[in-house]
Amino acid sequence: MKLINLLFVLALISPTAWGRIFQENFSQAVRDMNNPQLVEFNVLCAVQQGPCDERALKLRKYIPIVVLHQPCPECTRMDLFMLRILINNMKRRFPKCWSIIDRALKNQPVQDAKGCSY
Repeated sequence: MKLINLLFVLALISPTAWGRIFQENFSQAVRDMNNPQLVEFNVLCAVQQGPCDERALKLRKYIPIVVLHQPCPECTRMDLFMLRILINNMKRRFPKCWSIIDRALKNQPVQDAKGCSY
């Protein structure tokens, strides 16, 4: 657990990009989790109920890989680590949004994702 905390802190202060999939600073992705509108936008994209930007499309592609433990040859360990952190953060902070994504991953009927982050 201490190692994860250390990596998280290093990622927050690091100005460099981590991984190949998300060519951006990990701290920006964490900060984005503080914006409920952005979380909802990404969820709407993930369950194909709304528009997508480049990052939302990546999340829609790679979240199932992490959650369903599928192989990802183009992912680095840091990509997978970052995605797990974001997924766990969403599960904890936005359980309704995560429930919608989880149901979609299980091919179950999905409710309207609008308002899931509030």
